[in-house]
Order: sequence, then C-alpha cells, then structure tokens
Amino acid sequence: MKLRLLLIGVTVLFVFGILTVPSYAKIDPKNCIGVWLFDEGSGEIAKDSSENKNDGKIMNGPKWVDGKFGKALSFDGVDDYVNLPTIVSTNWSGLTLMAWVWLELLPNELSSSYDEILGSTQDLYDMYEDKGNNELRVKVTTTAGAERPGIPTAQLQKKQWLHIAGIFDSSAGKMMIYMNGKLIDTHNLSGSINGTQYSSIGAQGGPNGPFTDYHKGLIDEVALLNVALSENEIQSVMDKGLKASLGIAAVVHSGKLATTWANIKAK
Repeated sequence: MKLRLLLIGVTVLFVFGILTVPSYAKIDPKNCIGVWLFDEGSGEIAKDSSENKNDGKIMNGPKWVDGKFGKALSFDGVDDYVNLPTIVSTNWSGLTLMAWVWLELLPNELSSSYDEILGSTQDLYDMYEDKGNNELRVKVTTTAGAERPGIPTAQLQKKQWLHIAGIFDSSAGKMMIYMNGKLIDTHNLSGSINGTQYSSIGAQGGPNGPFTDYHKGLIDEVALLNVALSENEIQSVMDKGLKASLGIAAVVHSGKLATTWANIKAK
C-alpha cells in the first residue's frame, strides 16, 4: 500500500513538473538584421550571427572578457569601438534594439555629454547614456519624427549586467524602453524607418569617423531586429540568451551560419 501511494505521489510530481516547465517565446531569426554575440573570445572581428553577415570590425583593442552569456567586450571609454557595415532600412514598421550592458559610469557621472552603446551619425536608431537628460535612452527616428524614451539614473545600477531593449511598434504608435524585461517608459511614435545607417557599438560615428562618445564598460549580446518584440519575447531573450531564443548557434570561423531550426519548426 505504501509503495503504491509512493508511486502515485511520484507520478503526480512528475506530471506537475512537466506542466509547470516555463514556456519561452520563439523568435524568428529571419527578422534579425544583426546579432552580435561577442562569443569569439579573440580576434578583431565581431561576427554577425544573423543571415545578413553584418560582421563588425573591432577597433583599438577592447578586451575580451566573460559576458552575461559566453564572452563579451570591455570598452575603455577612450577609443574602443566595433565598426559595423552599412545597414539599409526600408519601410520598417517595427524595430527592436537590445543589449546586455555593464555601466562603469551612470549618466550623471559622464565626463562628456553621451556614452554610446550603439551609436550612429544618422540617428535612425541609437542606444546611449545622456548626461544632460540624466537617462539611458533609446532613440528611433521615423518618417513621423523622433522619440527618446529613457531610464532615469535613479533606476540604473552600475557595475552589474542590465538588459536594455528599445521597441518601436508603428501599428501601436508606440516607442518603448525596457530594463531587465520591465517596461520603463513609453512615447507616442508612428511612421516607418527608412534610410541608410552607419553604426558603431561602443561609440558614435561611422564608417570612417570621426568617432566620439566612447562607451566605458562591458557590452554583450547586441541584437537589431526589424520587428517589435513582445514583452514575453524580451524576457525570453533575457532568460535564455540570444542563441537559444533565436535557435541559432555561434558563427563558425568560416563565416557560415550553423542554424538549429528545431524550435522554429515546432512553432
């Protein structure tokens, strides 16, 4: 009798465990414009793990360090950056720009006006610390204008990993910024994103400079998508990392993308 009750109890716990395993959103990698995992751990190329081969050139020796997932790059705030190739946006009605960041300085502690996590000269999309407004912001410029939702310094922490995501959703008429999976600020924004952007990770400028507003701190798992991810999808990326969330493997040195489609096909 005791054995029978024990077996029933184990079965119930097993079934309960299966039913309570957290489910994660599956994100289509075809919506990725660029995914820079920084998992190479050495070398001067930051591979793009999307299908677009927007590989970045690592400039002036940022250091390879342990990241939130795998490896990351440490920027000295003096002259380090990753130069990205030209990216053309045509009638994007949505955008997601996200990264894991480690701030050595809060916005009100900056010696210059800005600290760029992903910067550009065109400002179609940007992620940066803003000293004058005392916030970490994501900016998006569309055919209808520009908005800069931000996270106040009082809500930021330095010397620890923070997941930052900027989301533009034209259908909802919203531009939003999330920190660690939680919505912090929302602005109204419609229109579409059009144009050519020269971007850099860790600095403002491109493709040939001048470069300014260098980031001081660490950056890991930068992603740019031409769709607006949901809050559930953002949290999935936070919890599992980009590789698992997108169903991709790291780019091998030959430059070919090894893709695991099992979780995409199961959608």
